[in-house]
Amino acid sequence: MKNMEVLNKIREIALKFIESPEMVDHLREDKLDIDDIIGIILYSRAPLEDKFIALQLVYAELVEYNAAQAAAPVTDEADERHKEYYREIEIRINKVIQIIDFALKELTPNSPAGTIFLLSGYTYGERTGVNVYWDAIPFTSYEAAQKCLKEQTQEERTNFGEDNVYTECKMYTIEKWLPNGNDEMKNTLTWLVSNEGVVWFADINEDFNDKLKQLTTNVFYCVGWGSHSIELNRIPFKPGDIVTIDNRPNIPVCHAVISNSPDERYDECGVQAIYFNEDGLLDYSSLKHDLMGRDGCCPLFSCMLRLAKFTGELPDEEAALHSISQAVKANPALGAAIGDYIFETDIARREQTQKNKDGDGVSWEQLQAAFDL
Repeated sequence: MKNMEVLNKIREIALKFIESPEMVDHLREDKLDIDDIIGIILYSRAPLEDKFIALQLVYAELVEYNAAQAAAPVTDEADERHKEYYREIEIRINKVIQIIDFALKELTPNSPAGTIFLLSGYTYGERTGVNVYWDAIPFTSYEAAQKCLKEQTQEERTNFGEDNVYTECKMYTIEKWLPNGNDEMKNTLTWLVSNEGVVWFADINEDFNDKLKQLTTNVFYCVGWGSHSIELNRIPFKPGDIVTIDNRPNIPVCHAVISNSPDERYDECGVQAIYFNEDGLLDYSSLKHDLMGRDGCCPLFSCMLRLAKFTGELPDEEAALHSISQAVKANPALGAAIGDYIFETDIARREQTQKNKDGDGVSWEQLQAAFDL
């Protein structure tokens, strides 16, 4: 009972980081485990300061819970494993908190003389469908670099419109470089920053700080939690539903058809969906791995936290998804069959061409012929 009370408290903390009302309502009733909860916080687009505060609240709950559990007698082997698991989670979260604390303190304006801050852009390439950098610009303060990117964002919105793809699919990195005393510079950490100047993540050079080196944890890639994808498979949508995939700033907003339910196949990758890739071909991939829409970029944010059912009119380039949606709703097993067909077609093509390119996809005409759609 005490375990459920703790999970309920920290679940409410995590739900504040989900942007989709549908996902919030669904996951409030779901039995999220502690890894799910931490993943939700870390994979969100919330400011790093907010993640820091939330993790401190989660940590405080775990410390209290683990102290009470330590005082209670061990009833069996399963009970001991449970206690050990929560002790390990407490240790991991504490490491994460220490690293984020360091990253936030490094934002202070009191940097040593000679410190340089390099600002780089990271944006979606409309022609290639991949994320690309543009050259770094040096500044003598973090504030100056942040001011520059904010002005750049405002200028782009003025010139191209408030919701233009170029601006909304852009983020920045600000690298902090300190002189090392040997006429050289050393990178201490890198912040990942939104086009509004909000710090999302921080990648710390562990060699720069002996204490952090012992932690061997990287905040940039979700602070060492998981494998760059949120372990969240439960969704309130069914096979055939069309959903909006909002993975900005990594890729533009796109749409996909849910091809299988959470309880069917693909245990490793969870729910799969069918979508149009960067070549305009139909493809399929895992929602939790966030490879939707464009050349799978394994982003730092989860589209699962913004997943929403789509009921409007699809853009012309995605219009075929409506027909696929209707067919899968009529025959739910068809979604997985289409996924198999795309996968097997890709494999056959690679064997013929000797090329190992993932996500080649199939044309709408091919799919129509294969399944009489």
